[in-house]
Amino acid sequence: MPTVLEIMVLDFLALFASKEAGTYVAKEVLLPLFQGSLEDYAKDYFKGWIDETVGFVSQEPVQKVLGDSLMTTTFSSMYFL
Repeated sequence: MPTVLEIMVLDFLALFASKEAGTYVAKEVLLPLFQGSLEDYAKDYFKGWIDETVGFVSQEPVQKVLGDSLMTTTFSSMYFL
């Protein structure tokens, strides 16, 4: 029958081995996985944002309003010359 001291030593070894295994998995496996997925998410987010913005500006009503505002700005600045 194991003594209390032997059980304590085995518990300490199991705890230490678990901590080291967890540290290894976190650093060597999960960190590169999360970095890659974060980079992909950022790329997809900004790519979608740019596509939505360009799509919004390329719509006909928006182009008409932008053209009208540019024409108004150009003509109003001519009066000050």
